[in-house]
This record gives sequence, structure tokens and C-alpha cells, in this order.
Amino acid sequence: MDTADPIRDWARARSRDLASELATDPYVRSARLLGYSLRSQVRGFFHDPRHPAARRLLRHWFDLAFEAGADRAEDMAVEIEHDWSHGDERALAGAWRALRKEFGHVVAAADAAATGAPPGTPDDPDRAAARRVAFDRWLDDQST
Repeated sequence: MDTADPIRDWARARSRDLASELATDPYVRSARLLGYSLRSQVRGFFHDPRHPAARRLLRHWFDLAFEAGADRAEDMAVEIEHDWSHGDERALAGAWRALRKEFGHVVAAADAAATGAPPGTPDDPDRAAARRVAFDRWLDDQST
């Protein structure tokens, strides 16, 4: 019995890479060092979806929703939060949860924009480009 799940594996690998990249971001390091609560992270550090760190987290959430679809994205997002909160990335886990709560409708937008390619092709260049365009459109809508 094959238990491989290409979308879940892809999401977890991208989450680890993102956490590693954001570990050196001064904004994220400040949130981590200051031990901000979930509410503070939303209202202060990660409230503006145009901020680079928040934008990267939102783009990751959007990509996850785009690839997995709304029916699976939330469960995988909870797994990512769990992984981050039980590792050294509690600030990211809190920001991730907060941004998902505040901008959760991104799942529906991503799901509607999905191209319908099979799950084994999440990093196909055309799909990545389609995700970027759809995310930028969505983010522009949030900024108005």
C-alpha cells in the first residue's frame, strides 16, 4: 500500500524551507525574541498583508490552497502550524494561525483559480506562474 501523498510532502518541504529562510528575517526574529502573543502578531507584526514576511506566509498559504484545494488545505495548514509550533518557529506558527484566520478566504480564491492539473505536478512552471498571478491579484484586492 502506497501512503505517499505528493501534495502533503510538497507542502511540508516548502514549509521547512520557508521557515529556514524566514529564520534570519529581522522582522520575524524580533517577533520571536520579543515573544509576541498571537493577537500582537496579527495587530502589530503581521497585520499588513503587504509586509514582506506576512506576504511570504500568505503566499505559502495561497500556494497550499491552490495546490491542495480548499477541502485539504486547512488540514495541511494545521499540520504546518503544529510542526512550526513544536519546533523553533513558534512566532511563525502564531503568525501563520493568525493570518489564516484573518485572510482565510484566500483558500476559496485559490481553489477557484486552480488549473485542475493532477496533484503530482505542484512545481510545474506554468502552475507556479498561475499561482503567482492569482496571488498578486488577490493581494491587490486586499490592499484596496
